[in-house]
Amino acid sequence: MYLEKQYNTYSAVLKIPKDLRQHFGKRAFKQSLKTSDKAVANAQAGPIVLKWKAEIEAARGNPHQSLEEYFASSKSALRELQLQINAASENPAQGDDLADLKDEQSAIEGVVADVILESKGVADSGELTGQDRIEAFETYKVVTGQLVPTLDNLEGYLKAQAVEPNTSRRYHQMIHRFAKKYPVASNVAAKTAREYIRHLSEDCSLTPSTVRSHILPLRTYWTWMLENELLSPTKANPFEKVKTPKVSSKDAAKEAQTPYEIEDIQSLHAAISAGDDIMLKTLFAFGIYTGARREEITQLRLSDVREDYIKIRAAKTRAGNRSVPIHAQLRPVINALLNSNPSPSPDAYLLFDLTADRDGKRSLQVGKRFGRVKAKLGFDYRYTFHSTRKTVSTQLERAGVSEGISADILGHEKQTMTYGLYSGGSSLEQKAAAVGLIDYGLS
Repeated sequence: MYLEKQYNTYSAVLKIPKDLRQHFGKRAFKQSLKTSDKAVANAQAGPIVLKWKAEIEAARGNPHQSLEEYFASSKSALRELQLQINAASENPAQGDDLADLKDEQSAIEGVVADVILESKGVADSGELTGQDRIEAFETYKVVTGQLVPTLDNLEGYLKAQAVEPNTSRRYHQMIHRFAKKYPVASNVAAKTAREYIRHLSEDCSLTPSTVRSHILPLRTYWTWMLENELLSPTKANPFEKVKTPKVSSKDAAKEAQTPYEIEDIQSLHAAISAGDDIMLKTLFAFGIYTGARREEITQLRLSDVREDYIKIRAAKTRAGNRSVPIHAQLRPVINALLNSNPSPSPDAYLLFDLTADRDGKRSLQVGKRFGRVKAKLGFDYRYTFHSTRKTVSTQLERAGVSEGISADILGHEKQTMTYGLYSGGSSLEQKAAAVGLIDYGLS
């Protein structure tokens, strides 16, 4: 709290912000509490400091913020006190200290209760009715740590997650969406989780896979809070065993990305070639002749282009970092890029005319341009740029290429222990022979 002790007597003290000192004509508020008892001083100081804060905020034209600030500071003080109480409880020699700490805790909680009642315009909790009563009791429990707001620990959780920035933003949005319906984490139970799943499925008409994507960050968020003792350890994770909607085999087939057939590739090639979007033409050529992911392609540097192959180093997985032989149809595309690149630096991007987003991703805009082309040709949501990976995989399988060599070309993890753990991988010659079998009948 805001206490200062001098000559065995406590005073309430609050420094005035520099920009308002001239307005008040002093550097700080100070008032003697005429007591040497710290618990009594804390109880007396609360309303006085609250009044001072209100005067400061009124001087700034914002008289309401001080109440929130007081609750925040009280919550922080009570949390620190609880840690000290826990430590003192484990040491019998600190019996007197423990009693003092508990007295101080009770004093602060008493002031918090008085301030909440005052904010509601009453002097006794018995005068509260309806929503005012519910809000007052919930505010008291939140400030005193009996309840934990859903969003209280969100920023700490997100910082602790080893995920990409766009995934972190998605988690942030999903947890905020949940918190709008259920603002207090301490009140969330398995029944709440089931209600929310029903809400997402029925009221919001989300697909089963989308519902599951909303539950995942909530499950990991609750796990993180429990592991860090931010929620009562007696509570189980409400999202741990909750059942999410199952995806039927029929719906799964609908949602699955579908490979393009040879005639589809020919149609896309004709439409893209008719335009003057060099970056889109290049992206598409790399996609159908290497099976590389969209972002892998746009992250290629000049130094990644070798005489007979390209080196992919920006993959999502360890297996994704690989060498892919250059198909005969891809060679002129690469040569044209090398000749027109405005930078001679080995670190320059091969697809040079693209803009990175805030996360350093370079494929978003050109990916959208591809989406517009394929949509005009009548391809639905099952067909994406990623479908070109499935197309290349299909081409290799139909040409009789072994699964191990295909995995090395596409950057897939090998499923068997012999290949996945012990094999050094396919040779460049083996992969080149396989890539040479890809044929779409394009000139």
